[in-house]
Amino acid sequence: THYSYWMVGDKDVVDCWMVNNSTLCYECTDCENIFECVGVQECFNCQNCHFSYQLRSCHHCIGCSNLANASYCAYNQQITPAEFERLSASLFNGTREGLEQGRGIFTSTYQSAVHRCVHTLNAEQVIGDHCYNCRNCTMAFDGYDGEDVNHSVSFGGAKDVLLCYSAGWPLCELVYQSAVSRGSTNIGFCYYSYFCSNLRYCDSMMQSQDCFGCVGLRRAKNCIFN
Repeated sequence: THYSYWMVGDKDVVDCWMVNNSTLCYECTDCENIFECVGVQECFNCQNCHFSYQLRSCHHCIGCSNLANASYCAYNQQITPAEFERLSASLFNGTREGLEQGRGIFTSTYQSAVHRCVHTLNAEQVIGDHCYNCRNCTMAFDGYDGEDVNHSVSFGGAKDVLLCYSAGWPLCELVYQSAVSRGSTNIGFCYYSYFCSNLRYCDSMMQSQDCFGCVGLRRAKNCIFN
């Protein structure tokens, strides 16, 4: 994975943003479970789709938007597999001009598409965006499997979280005003807490518990200022 931000469960991904559980992707944004895709955004469960926006369970599409369960389409029109291969070959011909042409196709597709107000799915009482399988969350963004997550960004398997960045992977619970918490419980005012519990004002702690004002400890217990 190269030149990308927030990748979870990916392989062979380059220049992507918030792409999870995907393989062989380039310049993709906010996607889940996609394969061999280039220049797509807000796409889920798709394969061999390029320069497209908001597709669900589609394959072999170019310059399409707001489609579900579609295959072999270009600019939202049905085409034959042979036509798809010819169009794909003209865009992916190994030249910078072909790539720029594809980027232009995406820009036109994005501008003409119908846009959802939010991209939240399977959510109950949620205010935010890009929240999946969540409930009772307010001002929450880019998260999965969250409950009672508020004013937080980027979480996966988090419960009772407030004012946090990157909590979860695996479950985090009772986290307040902290950044990058993994498998931790009852954390407050901390940075980089991995599988810890009962920490306050700590930084870079691993498998530690009941600590206050400590930095860089491993398997520590009942420590104050290291």
